[in-house]
Amino acid sequence: MNGSQVRDQIILKTLQEELIGPCIYGESFDWQAGTVKKSQLNTPLQSASDNQEILKLPPLQRYGIGVIYPIENNLDSIDDEGLESFSPEDNAEESDVVQPLSKQIKVNYSEGNNDFDISLANARSPSSIGLSFLVDLEKAKFLKFHVRGAFYKAFTVKTDEGYSCKWWKREPVNFNFKIEAVFKNNFFKIALKKYNDEPRFANFYIEGIVRKYHGKSIVTAALVNRNNIVISSAASYTTKNEISLFQSELLVNTLDSMEEVTQAILPYPAQLPSSSDDLSNELLYRSAPTFGKGHGIAVDWQLPPYTKADAICEIYTQALPTFETPSITADIENEGKKLKISMEALSNFEIGGVGEQQLNTLVLWYRKWIDSQKLHASKIKHENPELEKKLKEQSLIHIGKCQLALMRIEEGLHLIKSDDKARQAFKLTNKAMFDQQKRAPKTKRQAVIQDEKISFPDEFKENQNAKGIWRPFQIGFLLMCISGAVDLEHEEHELVDLIWFPTGGGKTEAYLGLAAFTILYSRLVYGEKSEGVQVLMRYTLRLLTAQQLQRAATLICCLEVIRQENKIQGEEFSIGLWVGSKNTPNKRTDARAKLSKLKKNIVSKGQVDNPFLLDRCPYCSAQMGISGKETPFISGYKKNTTQKTVSFICEDETCGFSKGLPVYIIDEDIYDVKPTIVIGTVDKFALLTWEPKIRNLFGIDDNGKRSLMPPQLIIQDELHLITGPLGTMVGHYEPLVEELCSMEVNSGKTIRPKIVCATATTKGFEDQVKKIYGRTRTEIFPPPGLDAEDSFFSKYERFNDGEDKGRLTPGRKYVGICAPGLGSILTTQVRAHSALLFASNRVEIDKRDPWLTLLSFYNSIRELGGALTLFQADIISYLLELKKRYPKFLLPRFLNGGMELTSRLKDDEIPAAITLLERELKHKQFDNDFYNNFADELNTLNIIAPEVVPFTAPILNIITNKNSL
Repeated sequence: MNGSQVRDQIILKTLQEELIGPCIYGESFDWQAGTVKKSQLNTPLQSASDNQEILKLPPLQRYGIGVIYPIENNLDSIDDEGLESFSPEDNAEESDVVQPLSKQIKVNYSEGNNDFDISLANARSPSSIGLSFLVDLEKAKFLKFHVRGAFYKAFTVKTDEGYSCKWWKREPVNFNFKIEAVFKNNFFKIALKKYNDEPRFANFYIEGIVRKYHGKSIVTAALVNRNNIVISSAASYTTKNEISLFQSELLVNTLDSMEEVTQAILPYPAQLPSSSDDLSNELLYRSAPTFGKGHGIAVDWQLPPYTKADAICEIYTQALPTFETPSITADIENEGKKLKISMEALSNFEIGGVGEQQLNTLVLWYRKWIDSQKLHASKIKHENPELEKKLKEQSLIHIGKCQLALMRIEEGLHLIKSDDKARQAFKLTNKAMFDQQKRAPKTKRQAVIQDEKISFPDEFKENQNAKGIWRPFQIGFLLMCISGAVDLEHEEHELVDLIWFPTGGGKTEAYLGLAAFTILYSRLVYGEKSEGVQVLMRYTLRLLTAQQLQRAATLICCLEVIRQENKIQGEEFSIGLWVGSKNTPNKRTDARAKLSKLKKNIVSKGQVDNPFLLDRCPYCSAQMGISGKETPFISGYKKNTTQKTVSFICEDETCGFSKGLPVYIIDEDIYDVKPTIVIGTVDKFALLTWEPKIRNLFGIDDNGKRSLMPPQLIIQDELHLITGPLGTMVGHYEPLVEELCSMEVNSGKTIRPKIVCATATTKGFEDQVKKIYGRTRTEIFPPPGLDAEDSFFSKYERFNDGEDKGRLTPGRKYVGICAPGLGSILTTQVRAHSALLFASNRVEIDKRDPWLTLLSFYNSIRELGGALTLFQADIISYLLELKKRYPKFLLPRFLNGGMELTSRLKDDEIPAAITLLERELKHKQFDNDFYNNFADELNTLNIIAPEVVPFTAPILNIITNKNSL
């Protein structure tokens, strides 16, 4: 079983069993006998007659999704005020615009008072579920409805001790019928008692309305429970449970005149795109049409995601909707050949060499791909002529963006070939990036005291997983930006470049490559004038800032080694972390005092606060900070008596930075040293109006004159988070930051800094950049093509061989939970989180690791605080209750509270928490010998205590057949 199969067949199934049901496990039980053994009270049971679920509590307490409730007289439905009503006459003429369903809630229906009322689906206890779809009634002569679900019947059993218990047995329903697709007055109302003799269906109906649209028809059908009930006693509550339909599903097929299934359900009509973003998305996702809309529930259809289809034959409701986004690959293939661009080859770049050939291939393949897009653009079709025209116009805009990117890549490649300094900087950049990959410290080398000296038993080993291969979009981005980095007066220098790639795709590597090139080229060309800050890297979250410090510090160490080896002029390359005083010491006196307190507290075992962040050498991964287990000591933090500050050194004498690391985290040090790269949070720049020494970061001396070049490159990560009040404040300070980063050149032109942003979302990016930075030109990279599946630099990943050849590889799956029946969001969280946590115990041990950790995101500290309380109390107790519904051989899930990852954490707790998340489950000790010994122990236990055989037998059976659990 692979990862996606575990997810779908175990994890998702457990979640569905918890929220929707049924959850059928346990021993066979004669529910009609009227008695129950004491041993069965806390054991899962299923009916002996038909193997259906037995519940020991009312089903309305057990399940909260997929339930169609009876109508209560005190129905707490949505506010209908302001909702428009309409009659069939309103739709007599065909209309290009479909009225939103929120404006179609009340419909005048000629038969009686039971109006077709979609608002029943929006009640707190919904009494209907519905769907809408566009159908060609010229092809579909019949509509076939399938109704599925279950009722629960109450019954009483007595225990051995004479106590009575009210339990519930599941009684599934599954039937279908067809109707002729001819509708009087555009309405239909079907009593289900005509097609099913179950008495509880006496007041269930399928009701619908049909509206004309461009010669086709939009059908809205709803499964409605019109049983009325007043909850006034225990008996009426029992009745409510018995006449509610659980695990409900409504499915519709279209049949032709021969009553054969026909594909007559068409893509659901949508309004014309109202913005360039909407039009762009309409073009990119035109191969992934929507075939229906749900009301109080989701809908789905039997079609793989992102599969082009003009029509389908089946649509159905889905109480727990899921959607799997495609996996993205950055690999580029052409005629079966995969493009690989080697950092090592580019670090030895020569005209006609391997590196140039690889880059020429990238350019050639991109040009051919663009030419193919031009051919596809002319063939774009749409049933709406007006939209087809707009899509063709938008396709030309997309192709133009791709051509611009190609032109900039070619220009960058030409500069590398023709400009000696640019070529040298490019070669050294590739060397630095490859070295950074090899030295990325994944695990710490533990420090110990030997002979009163700090040593490291484990020698440094380069990262064996470092391939030194650029992803094409990364090297493409670097080449594209080179012309603007080399020629400060180039028009592309003031262009804001926005990197968009899925999370984990390598955006950081792309802009770190540009940062390395900018640093090296500036030092090679401008020498000592570029000794100040050259790159500003800004983040919105402290967590991201601390996380990226380690990565960028490794790169800066590699650049410093290269500077020394190549005798590049100027001071050392260095990096500074510029954040608030709650995170790092802002003053040298504070730093020395905190280091003394840290040393004192680890000896006295008092409260330990480590504000120095670095927990390992960024160049050789030697442990820094609090080290040692039995006798703790401080490694790598030293009081510098000359500068009266705290410096970082690597305690491993074999490391190139044993005399000092070029990393600074104290504000006063940063102002004096002026590190090559400064990493900070956006809010830190508010200090500009209060601290005069900040001018040093922009190359301005004490007299207010420019003594060094200002920062040439501003990198803004997570741009999509700069919105709302934070965006307002950032935009307020940005003109000042830009002015301080600007300089006048010999031609008299004022040069503004290059801005590069990375984002996870692209909606409205041009407007956002304009409002924050005041720049009118913004380009996204990689620019999209004509289809979301292929932008040349990224493609949907598909299987290349085997039975699944051509199919999308598994991606991230999203699940939507709307549980009105559970009463509150907190209860829903308890149920859902408990199910996901417990589900990991159902996974084989060697595949369990990814599912043991549940990562939950919240919008505010208040919401997170409430959830943390749940993890410390409610979820722990509910996990024990949940265990009772499953076979006894499944162990209960132990949960030791929860861990938060927020701004409330101490500074040293952030990297520790990230390290904890990276820890894997050690399952290798569960080998064949373990299971053989375990089986022997169980067999011995069976001899000593025969009464446990019913419980140990299933475990022994699994071990015998699979040699695992």
